[in-house]
Amino acid sequence: MNAGIQRKMLLVDLGGQDGTIGIPYFVLRGRYPGPTVFVAAGEHGIELNGVAGALAFVREFERERYRGTLIVVPVVNPPNVAYRHHTKGQPRGEGYTFEMPYNTYMKWPGRADGDPAERICHAIATQLLPGVSTVINFHAWSWTSATAAVAGGNQRVVDEVPMGKRLGVPFFLYETNSSVYQPGRASLAAYASHALGIPGYLVELRMQWTIYPPSVQCGLRVIRNVCRYCGMLRGRFEPNPGGQFDLRDHIEAAVRAPRPGLYLPVRPIETPVRKGEVLGHFYDVTSGRATAIKSPRHGFLWLNHRIGRLSDVRLEDRQAYADKGDLLVLVKSDGPLPRPALHARALA
Repeated sequence: MNAGIQRKMLLVDLGGQDGTIGIPYFVLRGRYPGPTVFVAAGEHGIELNGVAGALAFVREFERERYRGTLIVVPVVNPPNVAYRHHTKGQPRGEGYTFEMPYNTYMKWPGRADGDPAERICHAIATQLLPGVSTVINFHAWSWTSATAAVAGGNQRVVDEVPMGKRLGVPFFLYETNSSVYQPGRASLAAYASHALGIPGYLVELRMQWTIYPPSVQCGLRVIRNVCRYCGMLRGRFEPNPGGQFDLRDHIEAAVRAPRPGLYLPVRPIETPVRKGEVLGHFYDVTSGRATAIKSPRHGFLWLNHRIGRLSDVRLEDRQAYADKGDLLVLVKSDGPLPRPALHARALA
């Protein structure tokens, strides 16, 4: 193993009959002193591309190229990955809730005497997070939704927006109207931003259940760009190949299925669109009538595919046949008025 890489184990007592588990993590030390970046993935068991991206970064890490330290936890919640679902104990074919005992997502910073998820959060928050300067937390959602990074949302963290604009993801969202931070009911990114006072990012990569190489590469790009911003790695920032759209206090417009039928998208997501532009065609299989589905406004195409009510946990809901009211299109924009020349905002 590279001399600059240490593999360690965080032991967590989950309480009761659950016993003690080990959470493997890596400490990557550059040649010279510098800040510490924390990278986490694998909170949910079917969100694997962040795991793959984190491990790919560990494999490519070269001590001589870096300053400072990275703490990388490829799988925050091993029981969820082994269960092969979002959350251990989640009934097959049903959605998860934040209250499920193995769902760490909204339980940061956890409790030492809480449920298994709270104990995992507490162990990481107290033993691995002290002293870090930036937190990156990878999740993943359906392949039909654009990759996005969401900042923790504390306006007093001065680097959070500038660094977010350098991440190299298709969408960067900074929502100043988010709900008030509540300890124990927050994501890891929100905890980092509001409680620790450092930049925190929730990065939603595309594709669940399986490994999608473009998402793995996006995860690698995010980690490297954060290191560049923090002065830990030399070189130019790596842009997202399709551009990065900066959405601050964004608004969105949705199009839903007007009746049962088959939705056939023609416009790729993660691209700018104009009001009235044809995004796909809705085909009635009983009458043969086809209806053009058009963009309801100028903006950026976040989603362009039929999404059922339980699309993230029921594979059959990825079928393109829609029931009346199913979501077909989401267009996001960063202001109430359409812009005459639609393009990605230039990011300095």
